Amino acid sequence: MEFPGLINYWIVVVLMMTGFYIVIAHNNLVKKIVGLNIFQVSMFTFYITMGKVKGGTAPILAEGIAQYSNPLPHVLILTAIVVGVATTALGLALVVRIRDAYGTVEDDEIEAQVVADLFPAHTRASSTKGWTGHALGAAGILEAAITLLALESGTLPGTLNSRAIDPACGAQLRLENEERAIDFALSNSFGFGGSNCVLLFGSRWPH
Repeated sequence: MEFPGLINYWIVVVLMMTGFYIVIAHNNLVKKIVGLNIFQVSMFTFYITMGKVKGGTAPILAEGIAQYSNPLPHVLILTAIVVGVATTALGLALVVRIRDAYGTVEDDEIEAQVVADLFPAHTRASSTKGWTGHALGAAGILEAAITLLALESGTLPGTLNSRAIDPACGAQLRLENEERAIDFALSNSFGFGGSNCVLLFGSRWPH
């Protein structure tokens, strides 16, 4: 098959990678929804292209017609478009509610506000990703291991490679390592697609 015959599949790849990049590279919730929609369009194009047969016609019985295109992908994608519009509307409605509650649609700023509001100022917080890089699927267990080591050694890891604290962050965030007794530590892992986990570790049993 010559290159022009594959153009639809190249479009699928470009749209898919563009949507995926927007989702992982931007913290703005509206941009994430746009990225998900672009990714979704790539899948629509892929399935419709698979269903089209060169020289085929609609599956209607008539004289002189010997080859048909598969109508099933087109029917499925029509349904998927309706569902996609509905879920996009729901997502945007949630973003509006989040904007009303936190005054921003930036993911990092929302998380910083939650930490600042939920925990007292003397609580210590940091990110270990600067020490290890992004370990993808292993990031959660790696951070959990670091948390256990911090409890054992009494060393609070700082936020490596950070020079200044964003004003949106609370007083809890620390840039430098700190030696102190640790009773409890919370490990937060927030992954793609809502794969979130929060683990509470303690060096002693609470009374």
